[in-house]
Amino acid sequence: MRGKPNHSTDPIDLAYWVDRNFNDVEDTSIHKAAKLSAPILLKYKSDETLAGLHEKSVLWRRVQIRRLLTESDAFYLYARAIQMGSTEVLSRPRQQQLFHQLMKMRRNMSQAKLKA
Repeated sequence: MRGKPNHSTDPIDLAYWVDRNFNDVEDTSIHKAAKLSAPILLKYKSDETLAGLHEKSVLWRRVQIRRLLTESDAFYLYARAIQMGSTEVLSRPRQQQLFHQLMKMRRNMSQAKLKA
């Protein structure tokens, strides 16, 4: 299982998933590039070497996923993530309230470290 992008030793847990699992806007912007990318993709797929490497990489990823799902932490993260659905977008006032609470908590932690 991979870690966080900027902290590769920190595992991804359910809190990480909840913080990023907003499915409230469908992004179709990639469709604009389809006409330009289709011929390039076709060329790559027709190259025997690239096609073979692609197939090996897909197989490797599938094996890794199957292996991870035999491990307790990875399995429970996966199961909980698919059970919980999308994260609710909070109202602006609620977001502001949580942000102010976060800043207060961080100030308190900083002050406690200075006293220690």
